[in-house]
Amino acid sequence: MSLQNKTDKQLMNLLHNTMTHPDRDRANAAKNAVYEIWSKRNTRFSRGLETRVMPWDGVLSAFGYHVGDSGISSSRKRQSILEHILEAPIPPVKDPAYTREWGKPMSKARKTKLKNALKGLHYGCSQRSDNDQLSYSRAMSHWQSDLEYLERLCG
Repeated sequence: MSLQNKTDKQLMNLLHNTMTHPDRDRANAAKNAVYEIWSKRNTRFSRGLETRVMPWDGVLSAFGYHVGDSGISSSRKRQSILEHILEAPIPPVKDPAYTREWGKPMSKARKTKLKNALKGLHYGCSQRSDNDQLSYSRAMSHWQSDLEYLERLCG
């Protein structure tokens, strides 16, 4: 099966495999191939021509970014996912308007959107009751750590 025929979820799994693949040249070639396919699909999606949409609530979950007790405990893995979100064309998620909100790869709009998404999640949890905050403390710690990483990475 060629990459063109793979679902966005299968492509996302391939992208995640590139993070740990020992052959960096092969991993980068695979990553770039996935990005090229998503770029084409995103263009079609924006024009209303692509009907396959990833079944996720948003970009963070589509890329497999999850925090907290049942999320990704490794800060390096979470931050690798954030790097992919910054540099990858966004695959079809939710609707074309939502996908366009994320801007172009590595753009100021993309960086701002990603930081604001994490800040919003962190702020939402900080406004919960003390008992809820306790149960979300690991998630809040992950978001804070990842925001600090993005600040160092993006300024």
